[in-house]
Amino acid sequence: MKNTKKKRPLNLIASDYFNYHGRHLPQQCASDEFYFLPRSEVATEHLNSLDNLTPEKIQDHNRYVLNLLSEISSEEQDNLEEEIDRVLLKQSMKSFIREFNDSKVWRNDPTLYVKIPIFAMDQVLSQRDSTPDQVKTNLFLLFAQIPSFLSLAIKNLHFPSELSLQVVLNMTQDAIHFHNIVVCRRRELGENIIYSRELVISKRKGLIRDATYCTHLYSQKKLTTMLTSAGFSAVGFQKDFVSHKKKGDYGCMTNRMIVIADKK
Repeated sequence: MKNTKKKRPLNLIASDYFNYHGRHLPQQCASDEFYFLPRSEVATEHLNSLDNLTPEKIQDHNRYVLNLLSEISSEEQDNLEEEIDRVLLKQSMKSFIREFNDSKVWRNDPTLYVKIPIFAMDQVLSQRDSTPDQVKTNLFLLFAQIPSFLSLAIKNLHFPSELSLQVVLNMTQDAIHFHNIVVCRRRELGENIIYSRELVISKRKGLIRDATYCTHLYSQKKLTTMLTSAGFSAVGFQKDFVSHKKKGDYGCMTNRMIVIADKK
């Protein structure tokens, strides 16, 4: 039976395509660096979010674009402008599929995971109509996402080349020198608590973050008493597993302990 389903107008397919990427891959859609993705106005509404590059989401992205591509008519249009729009839209979709589905850039290119956070910070700092409080809030939201984003890079990347790794190292060093960020910490020791204030300052942009937090301190004796009273036995500790060649302020993480205990 012949399929008589009416295809959507090209402008609606294009709008769907641009808006989808703007929501899910905002940083790549907001920068000309990523040629295989379209520029999207919707991306500017999500500049405090890093792109979702989990394998499951990548599959969703590929499937979504393939479905949109199948909606575009294969017949040439009589109107020259409409034909140009049709061809360019198809090329854009095929470019995305080539990079993310065929070449799997998210599996092979480590620079992707360095460029996205760097460009994200630059986008936020470059927003002229944002207030200082909005800039700080958006930067804080980005900083909070970076550790998990880099952890995802470790999981996603499959044997990147030595050359690409060297490029990433150079990019990271250049970014540090460019932003020239200084972290200042002030700590006060209370009774089993360290009260901390941390300032992150860019010599170019001024104050980026001003945060306070507390760290509770536990001795092996106190932990043993707490765990024993909770029904644990054979309490053991592993410590001194963080080593540094040079002396310096490495924060409280240097004195972490791993506690191992049994409970029947």
